Amino acid sequence: MIQLPTLSMPVRRYGTGTPLVYLHDELSSGWPAMGDVLAEHFEVIAPELPGFGSTVRPDWLESIDDMAFAIADLVENVSQASPPVLVGNALGGWLALESMIRKPPADTHLEKGSP
Repeated sequence: MIQLPTLSMPVRRYGTGTPLVYLHDELSSGWPAMGDVLAEHFEVIAPELPGFGSTVRPDWLESIDDMAFAIADLVENVSQASPPVLVGNALGGWLALESMIRKPPADTHLEKGSP
């Protein structure tokens, strides 16, 4: 669990190395199929986004903008040691782009994927 200014976000962490934040798609919040491969090279931080899986969507979270700012807070939180790589799949890719537009972190690398 990572405590952010506006909410607590459950996360799964695997591997060691440069932090990599993986944002899931709209259909699942589980460990991505490529997660084990990524964890061989990175510390993968896979949050369960609010309103997905077992998480509750806070009342204040009403738009993509709101979610993008929450993700930007998450990236800022995990970038204490070194700048993370931000990876998103489908909806996660959109959210990654939106968060970078609203609150671009220094030295973060963005990758967007879609099946």
